[in-house]
Amino acid sequence: ISEKAGFGRSLFGRLLLLGHERHLLNVQYRMHPSISLFPKREFYNNQILDGPNVKQGSYEKCFLSGKMYGCYSFIDVANGQEEFDRGHSRKNMVEVAVVCEIVASLYREFIQTKKKVSVGVISPYKAQVNAIQERVTEYSEVSGTDGFSVSVQSVDGFQGGEDDVIIISTVRCNEEGCVGFISNLQRANVMLTRARHCLWILGNEATLIRSNSIWKKLILDAKKRKCFYNADEEKNLAQAIAVALMELGQVHIPLNSDSLLFKNAKWKVCFTNEFQNSIQKIKDTEIHREVVSLLTKLANGWRQSRKNKITIVHGTCAQVLQKYKVKGLLNLIWSVDVLQENSDYVQVLKIWDVLPVSDTPELDKRLENMFRSYTTAEMNICLLRCVDGDAVVPIRMPVDSSSSHEAEADPVQVLSKPLSSLSLKDEPQTSSSEPQSHRKTKNNMPRRQRK
Repeated sequence: ISEKAGFGRSLFGRLLLLGHERHLLNVQYRMHPSISLFPKREFYNNQILDGPNVKQGSYEKCFLSGKMYGCYSFIDVANGQEEFDRGHSRKNMVEVAVVCEIVASLYREFIQTKKKVSVGVISPYKAQVNAIQERVTEYSEVSGTDGFSVSVQSVDGFQGGEDDVIIISTVRCNEEGCVGFISNLQRANVMLTRARHCLWILGNEATLIRSNSIWKKLILDAKKRKCFYNADEEKNLAQAIAVALMELGQVHIPLNSDSLLFKNAKWKVCFTNEFQNSIQKIKDTEIHREVVSLLTKLANGWRQSRKNKITIVHGTCAQVLQKYKVKGLLNLIWSVDVLQENSDYVQVLKIWDVLPVSDTPELDKRLENMFRSYTTAEMNICLLRCVDGDAVVPIRMPVDSSSSHEAEADPVQVLSKPLSSLSLKDEPQTSSSEPQSHRKTKNNMPRRQRK
């Protein structure tokens, strides 16, 4: 309304309308050239020059490792959700989670290196600013002391300001490509020109491309310059996104076999409907965070030390079932399972459930009956354990290595066939294999192809 009434103009804009002469200050001394490149072209018709100070090699600073955290990058947050707060301002809690994880990483790096850094977070929406401020309170409280500072402000609040690192949260995420007032060139200019050494822009690629605004140009430019990254390709950000989606009730997105959370993991992870239903009912963010952390570590070969594991003392379950404590209140229940893929058996992780300790005996009974239905060959392969360095890695074995006449054999002997009969995911250089147990089940059921 104010803009339509003519009140959206700056003081200098009003002076120009009154006929005062314009003098362009054509040298910028703030931004690293990688940051200034796009705004110089889009907003100033390449009339602005980089000062000699920003061209020096010493002006390029690295605050976090990884190409994503270079001087300039666009970070795609693909699974964000745009919503309104009570004041009808927009927010995107997945982007909030990513921003907060980046700030936390910067603080951890500062604690280790004592390398001074000022961090500014800019978002065009008040609700987003408030949501981020609530979650970075612990870092804001130490802001300005000992060389680390963080501030979170709106675009208007950052007018004239600058920081070593600027993180922009664009918020918008919708199929229509509607971006509202962030398409305003003046606001975009302010956001993109506040950083001294690093500018990291968070947004939903699909929405911003469809907007046909300045943000579409920015994304295409970032891709051309190889400065475009996916947030879920970075481990810590992927976990933060997973927890945020769980808080929003979207458990099926991060916790499924095809999730990007496990894209580069050593193990394939399979989830039961019971686990999905149980985790959906849990509202404690700290439990979500610990479950995600445990799952990603398990998928990459980590295993808990024996003293921290819960022992199952009877039945077939004792051979394969594992229970790990979650915040001392729950048990994460999982096992190594076996799938038949074409002509191979392959080990996978099966996540059965996450339950209060008091509710686990009933699940034990049900799983005991299910494990008794496994063929001896399947059970033997579940029990095999291959260690590569500090990681337990999955085994892939041709079905004919576990033929019926070998089904009762010691699993170590089965595994000791020619090396061509065994392949390890990621092909480690050195490895050792051992059975988790030599106990076998007796059953005469025909071998099944299990999915």
